[in-house]
Amino acid sequence: MNYYLIAPAKTFHNSDSLLTYESEQKLSVGQIVTIPLGKQSALGIVMQKCDKPDFATKPISSILYDQ
Repeated sequence: MNYYLIAPAKTFHNSDSLLTYESEQKLSVGQIVTIPLGKQSALGIVMQKCDKPDFATKPISSILYDQ
């Protein structure tokens, strides 16, 4: 499993944070993906690969565009 920091395209709970998601595929920085965000889906940008976190993560829903 691969883990990535994703920058959501829409704001949530007044936060500017990056979120951690998982993917079985290897992704590149800059790829556009869809991610689950609460009860909705949102666009996000892959910012960097990261180590497996100490908390549960959700999978990236789909890959829309390469860099």
